Amino acid sequence: MIKISFFYFLFSLGFFALHASAANAATLYVSPASGAYGVGQTFTAAVYVNSAEQAMNAASGVVSFPADKLNVISLTKDGSVMSLWVEEPSFSNAAGIVNFEGIVLNPGFQGSSGKVLNIIFRNTAAGTAPVTFSSGAVLANDGRGTNILSSLGSASYTITLSSSLAQPTPVSPVALDAAAPSTRLHVTLLEREDSTDPIGRFRFEVANAAADIDFYEVRLDGKGLREWRDDGTGVYETPALDPGFYTLFVRAVDKEGNSVVNSAEFEILPLRSPRIVAYPPRIESGYPLELTGETDYPNARAIVWLQSDQMAEARSYELSTDKSGVFRLVVSESLEKGVWSIWAVAQDARGAKSLPSAKVQALVESSPFVKFGTRAVTFLAVLIPLVALVALLALLFLWSRYGIMQIKKRLRKETREAESALEKAFASLRQEMRTEVQKLEVAQTKRTLTKEEDRLIARLKRSMEKAEKEVGKEIKDIEKELK
Repeated sequence: MIKISFFYFLFSLGFFALHASAANAATLYVSPASGAYGVGQTFTAAVYVNSAEQAMNAASGVVSFPADKLNVISLTKDGSVMSLWVEEPSFSNAAGIVNFEGIVLNPGFQGSSGKVLNIIFRNTAAGTAPVTFSSGAVLANDGRGTNILSSLGSASYTITLSSSLAQPTPVSPVALDAAAPSTRLHVTLLEREDSTDPIGRFRFEVANAAADIDFYEVRLDGKGLREWRDDGTGVYETPALDPGFYTLFVRAVDKEGNSVVNSAEFEILPLRSPRIVAYPPRIESGYPLELTGETDYPNARAIVWLQSDQMAEARSYELSTDKSGVFRLVVSESLEKGVWSIWAVAQDARGAKSLPSAKVQALVESSPFVKFGTRAVTFLAVLIPLVALVALLALLFLWSRYGIMQIKKRLRKETREAESALEKAFASLRQEMRTEVQKLEVAQTKRTLTKEEDRLIARLKRSMEKAEKEVGKEIKDIEKELK
């Protein structure tokens, strides 16, 4: 009965532990989870947190997307449940990742659809575009920062070619000056000799302006406000941009404060992607990583990225290509154990870039000697304390045995001394008793002894013999015990 009750207790404990874990579970997911869009279109994918059973106060994650099919235009926090951001949400179209890490002030957020972040994508190539989480965490508002994340959702989008979407449609100019509704701003993309040129060049022209134009406010994809004044060339140049679709928003402001806005879409085509042609699929930890790649661009640059499955951040190395377009990388620092993904991006002297190359993977593991050494250290870590314990027990045993032998030795000595003293005492007593008995016997020759005197002589002799036997026996017993 006791065994059954104990088993039931353990089962109940495990059940409630599992129930508590499930009740406190939280998830991160992307919505919508699927959709079909045309090349050149933009769409918004939102990151949500589900923490219905327990309040959470922080969420972080890394969202991965295929950089050859999607580009992030911008990140927005409209409607986000996050109160503060440890770092502003960021993205890298070259690496194909979005990073976020936000905090919800006390009492936290508890619910099933808490928006964290909006990701605005632009489609760049046809195919299937999976959007997944490389890593994530959701912390409970329990004072201990318990990670209650139980699962990470994913999404998959279908990008199709469409003639109506192949070329972006320019937005009609809009006049904002009520006093001069006929004023129009024209934003014209100047023709480029090479569509991979990373710099977009535009001409701004204002028709029917009420006054001279003072300056222009320029935003690229809705962010990075810049104030630009015509330097006489009448041409505005963007900074060097990564490959992708962009929207340039322009606001022209005249000297009287009137303004008019317009926008234009344009595309920066990528260079041809590099190829990683030689790399070690397996490498021992502590040894350098060597790889070789090829590009179609001599005397250019190659940016090689390395990312471990144990790390959210990727490392980058900038290399020069030789006259044949070949680049070589030697990573001398020790790489942590794990699976490392490797890819590269080509960049020419203008700053034009390619899309990332196909990823390859290398497994970094401990060398056989290190494994043997680790196992040996583990074995010795167990063996040495065990040997020390056995040696200590043996020492205690020998010391105890020595102490007992010393005690026995002292007892034997004391016993012999007691035996000797008793023998001397009995010899003296025996001599006195014999003397007394002899006196009685001498008196017997002169006179007849009384009955009492006869009994006394006999009793003294018996008592002496009995005492000698008993004392002798006890001394012998003690000597046996001490052997």
